Amino acid sequence: AFSKLKLRYPSVKAMVLGAGPLQNMLESAYPDIEFMGWVNHDVADRMMIEARCLVFPSVIYECSPLTVIEALTNALPCIASDCTAATELIEDGFNGFLFKAGDAGSLEHKMEDSLANDKYEKVVENIRKTFDASAYTCSAYADRVIHVYRQIEKAKE
Repeated sequence: AFSKLKLRYPSVKAMVLGAGPLQNMLESAYPDIEFMGWVNHDVADRMMIEARCLVFPSVIYECSPLTVIEALTNALPCIASDCTAATELIEDGFNGFLFKAGDAGSLEHKMEDSLANDKYEKVVENIRKTFDASAYTCSAYADRVIHVYRQIEKAKE
């Protein structure tokens, strides 16, 4: 999807953060993409602040994609596949973009949507207005777990 997009928008850049067994093969197959390998959290955060959007292209269900939460915390629009729990965080065209998992044409279309400044600025504004990063802190998680335990205890009475 990016290779096709790059033909129409030559100045667009893509970086892949993370490492895995397919990295060398992917680097050879996609020379237009910069593969950064594993980076620490501080570097990833800095890159999210500088990026235009994050592509989360999973083809399998991921129940709680922390990467998407980190991006939204930085008011960074996400382009996520429709087969993950990211669909619970992202409303297509409102605070991010959703594409059909495994469909490169769908991904390419959403990447192109993210390049349209009017759409992009509205998405960023909506993230800033609606995303509550405090709901995803360790403290907030602990509060929710304790609440569940208290409900279980009440049900036993």
